[in-house]
Amino acid sequence: MNVYLDSIGCRLNRSEIEALARRFAASGHFVVPRPDEADVVVVNTCAVTAQAERKTRHTIRALHRANPQARIAIVGCYASLRPERSASFPAVAWVVPNAEKERTVETVGGRRQEAGGKRQETFAAPFLRTRACVKVQDGCDNHCTYCVVRSLRGRSRSRPLAEVVTEVQALVEAGYQEAVLTGVNLGSYGRDLGLEPPAGLDQRLHLGHHLGQGAAAGAPAQRAH
Repeated sequence: MNVYLDSIGCRLNRSEIEALARRFAASGHFVVPRPDEADVVVVNTCAVTAQAERKTRHTIRALHRANPQARIAIVGCYASLRPERSASFPAVAWVVPNAEKERTVETVGGRRQEAGGKRQETFAAPFLRTRACVKVQDGCDNHCTYCVVRSLRGRSRSRPLAEVVTEVQALVEAGYQEAVLTGVNLGSYGRDLGLEPPAGLDQRLHLGHHLGQGAAAGAPAQRAH
């Protein structure tokens, strides 16, 4: 199955769509560079502002115009906030909220057995970039009345440092030259792992020391949204 992936919004969304691309490739599917080459189009959406919602709707319509035959999977924040509206777009076959995002590959395409051709490597760079975005944290524990992020992504959750290091090392081996660590609220990294600031922040900022040769670990702004 040929899959085209697109992402709207922050670096966190980009990190998730890159991870989905690697998972589709590892499951025997082919990540294609253009929507008109795809059997399935996967869009990781944004809904943190009215403008982001408009951009999401515009992107979905544009992708459908580019390939009316492709089935579309709407994934992420817009799918969580507007599930019925998401399902109403032409050609939408799947609406995958954030809570189910980790199972997008199984939901959309299952696992295809290799048949003759060489399967893409798990950490191949389907986006052909030198910089990879790596999600280290998701969710938020703040209760800002103006912000919808907590209701869309839930409480703050940190990935263990060893897991992040393993992913970044694999990306380096695949040819990436830089890893940008991203999350909804990086300042809260490690609290749910029992690491209180500055310990959690220190582990994040010094991730580069654990990577060995070949890559630098960058830290974006504290809030991804």
